[in-house]
Amino acid sequence: MLWRIELKPIGLQLYTVREYAEKDLFGTLEKVADIGFKGVEFAGLYGHKPSDIAKVLNDLGLKTCAIHDSVPKREDIEKLVQIKHELGCRRVVSMFGPDQYESAELCKEAVDRFNEACEMLGQHGILLCTHNHWWEFKTINGRYALDILMDECPNLLLEADLYWAKYAKMDPAEQVARFRSRIPLIHAKDGVIKEPAEFTAAGAGEVDLAAGIKAADPDVLEWVIVELDEFAGDMWEAVRESYRYLTRTGLAEGTR
Repeated sequence: MLWRIELKPIGLQLYTVREYAEKDLFGTLEKVADIGFKGVEFAGLYGHKPSDIAKVLNDLGLKTCAIHDSVPKREDIEKLVQIKHELGCRRVVSMFGPDQYESAELCKEAVDRFNEACEMLGQHGILLCTHNHWWEFKTINGRYALDILMDECPNLLLEADLYWAKYAKMDPAEQVARFRSRIPLIHAKDGVIKEPAEFTAAGAGEVDLAAGIKAADPDVLEWVIVELDEFAGDMWEAVRESYRYLTRTGLAEGTR
């Protein structure tokens, strides 16, 4: 099937460079902007106030793609509303670990938590996404856990991680196509499919990133995001290589 393609901005999940962000977040953000990224996705604020981060992002011309956080409870909403206003970020990404999908009862707990969080966040104009790893493709009574979540949580969106879909023996492009009306964020993650998982710069592994990105709905997709969970070599060079690959092949748009 042929889809309409539209170039989307490229972001970096800061978890990729967490060792640097923990020591010097603002210097790390400057380096990310210098490479050419248009945005960043947070996995925590590294001890800084949202207002201070917002000033640095504005000075560097960076946007906030999303922020990763635990599945929100009522006591977390005020913090997330503040982040939304300060960082201009209306997307929160949350997930559970593999143990949550060991049984139908546990999966039902996840469904209830996601639905409750979607309702609370939605009252403040915040969208909740979940993010797939391999364990959302566990089967529960003949259905993938991810299918249960997406079917039974109508307001839940998906940040599609292409590497982890392939690691789970799925076709990443097919998974994106199935949920394309609900995927505003894609992790263009690459690597070798082996145990344990081995991550590479985008374009250097076994994942067909182009097919996955092109399967998304251009009216829904907002960001193509680079993430490496870990890397044996120079992480900054892997980030640069990922940026070059995705922008030079026309899969995302940067500033360089």
